Amino acid sequence: MCPEAIARDVHAEIEILGNDDKVLIGPIAGRWADTDQPDGDWRKSTKPLEQVEIGLGVSRELGVLMQHPGGPIYVINNESWKYPKLAKPEYEIKADSFKVRVRLIGIHVDELFIFNLNGDIS
Repeated sequence: MCPEAIARDVHAEIEILGNDDKVLIGPIAGRWADTDQPDGDWRKSTKPLEQVEIGLGVSRELGVLMQHPGGPIYVINNESWKYPKLAKPEYEIKADSFKVRVRLIGIHVDELFIFNLNGDIS
């Protein structure tokens, strides 16, 4: 595989936007779900956010949103592990419909993805 076919040091930035495109949350650093989780004791410091490699044809999972049944929706990242049930108050989305903007940045990559969401995600 050609070295240029590998996206190196890729990190994610996440923003939550209202329907009027006003930023509600973020930008915050994303968390790769397939990397080591922060310590389970939410009162301890979390591990540093990691950068990953993404090779041609390889997929990586990015944790973005979390919702407990019937509860509010939260953005999640390594900071979330400091709070009970991963619910960091500043990351609560207080809109019924919103956009999630994810930007992946690294060597050989700078891509923007936008998702429109309405209501319950569980």
